[in-house]
Amino acid sequence: MDAAIANNFYNALNVRLEKRYSMGLNFLMNYTWAKNIESNGDGNSSFDQNGGTTLPLDSYNLTKERSYAPLDVPQVFKVSYGYELPFGAGKGAPRLLFGGWQVNGITSLRSGFPTDIRSSRIAAGNQLFATINVPDRVSGESLYLPNRGVDGYFNAAAFRDPSQVRSATGVPITLFGNSARRVGRGPGSTNFDFSLFKNFRIKEKGNVQFRAEAFNLINTPTFFLPSASNAAMSLGSPTFGKLASSSATGRQVQFGLKISF
Repeated sequence: MDAAIANNFYNALNVRLEKRYSMGLNFLMNYTWAKNIESNGDGNSSFDQNGGTTLPLDSYNLTKERSYAPLDVPQVFKVSYGYELPFGAGKGAPRLLFGGWQVNGITSLRSGFPTDIRSSRIAAGNQLFATINVPDRVSGESLYLPNRGVDGYFNAAAFRDPSQVRSATGVPITLFGNSARRVGRGPGSTNFDFSLFKNFRIKEKGNVQFRAEAFNLINTPTFFLPSASNAAMSLGSPTFGKLASSSATGRQVQFGLKISF
């Protein structure tokens, strides 16, 4: 059964801290803690990492669909700042060399997105219209590898294919797995942009500013898991749990000169 039924519940806490420019310093910090739950499944096919299916596991038990929404991001932290260094007061060489320096930065951190882990065993022989299934969880095993990275992120030992029972005629019937929908969560993202300015005063109204800017200064990639419909998210695949690609551009450095009068 495929129907346009969906319920979503979003709760969040947002903290904002701002210091307007004074004594050479300004900054703006935002932190969001959030939980985005869907009770019947919205089947967001535009978000590829979560599989892009509008079909539930069990059409007769939509409570199994209650889980994190495809775009659930539990924590987001961002801070931007600028600070004029308090050096080089006075005139002459000390001011020319040490005065007029300013540092700026933007730091962004966020949690990863949720994703399904799937099993190739389809429940009940498609008699319930199911096109996907999830595995069973193994008690005591962590979902993630101890040194998770590009070549291995999820722990295959934490899952097993769903159980099977025999019908009255001896035909094996696959059950639904007990893993939650979108039981796994991909890696988060870290980005640090930084710039250093040097201002040279020219008489009263003129100014020359030298700018050195670095984007993604620490060269941290943002990796994504494959789509949940990809074999790499299916238990038993040789590529199970490997990271697929990076969305972040590598470190970029640029220099500039700005003249104002």
